[in-house]
Amino acid sequence: VEKMNSAGSGRKTKFQVRLPGITLSTVNRGANTGCVYVYENNQYVGKITQNGELIGNASEDVKNLLDDANDNLLQLAKIYGHESGSCSICGRTLNDPLSVQMGIGPICAKLFN
Repeated sequence: VEKMNSAGSGRKTKFQVRLPGITLSTVNRGANTGCVYVYENNQYVGKITQNGELIGNASEDVKNLLDDANDNLLQLAKIYGHESGSCSICGRTLNDPLSVQMGIGPICAKLFN
């Protein structure tokens, strides 16, 4: 949650990271500000609170992916982008050969530095 919120800080719109099998999306206004919504196959399955608690109906597969993403968020984002041909952050098609290989566009990669 901390990595997601720090990468998306200062944005007026939500910040998403697409990973193999799930999408994580920050919440930047309303009662759930600071939480991260979790989607599996474009269906909402729960939210991660600011203290790291997962609330909702996430499957064991999603929980395992979230555990892995906690330590390897950028690596999983790159895998998604490499396999899909789309940037794991903004969703745009990756055209540059290096971006395709990396799985993330150069502008979006700066969000994780």
